[in-house]
Amino acid sequence: MTVPTPAYLDYEEMREKADAFLVEHGREGRCPVDIEAIVDVALGIDIVPVSGLKSDHDIDGLIACDGSTIWVDGGIYWSDNPFRYRFTLAHELGHWLLHRDLLESACFETLDDWQVFLDAFPDKARSRYEFQAYCMGGLLLVQREPLAEQVAATMALAEKAGNALDLADEAECRLLCRRVGRAFEVSEGVVIRRGRYDGHWDF
Repeated sequence: MTVPTPAYLDYEEMREKADAFLVEHGREGRCPVDIEAIVDVALGIDIVPVSGLKSDHDIDGLIACDGSTIWVDGGIYWSDNPFRYRFTLAHELGHWLLHRDLLESACFETLDDWQVFLDAFPDKARSRYEFQAYCMGGLLLVQREPLAEQVAATMALAEKAGNALDLADEAECRLLCRRVGRAFEVSEGVVIRRGRYDGHWDF
């Protein structure tokens, strides 16, 4: 079996791919990005909830090797909090956009086959595989210009209310990220990481 190895991509290369994809599908500048509609309607990928995917296999989601289906843990799919569900879709779509050649060559049909595919990665390659999809998920859901606009708007509102936020203070920065996250319908953690890459804060 060929050892799967994702190509090295720096963050800006991944941003370019995410931005080009969003432009192609008419979602550039959106806040929030309607990721479910992109996956289900624009791309025709079936979204299928699977009970126990997280508890039994320690994964939130999985995209089929032919890109036809994204399976999502049932607990995430039916959760009252859509943020994790949205990010799961974006993460799996990120795998398809970046790792389609690896997925198609794997040709797995069962979760056991998928585990064999994943276990074939050397440790560093597996970390890169997941890290790249994580970055793409954030880049698809939180674009550069809308993020800058939301950060500025949130800070302005706080200042107007007499509660100016200091982005050099981690606690205050996290508060801003939670507020901005609600606009993008993503978690505080996604905004923190996206903002760090875009130079809004450095913690």
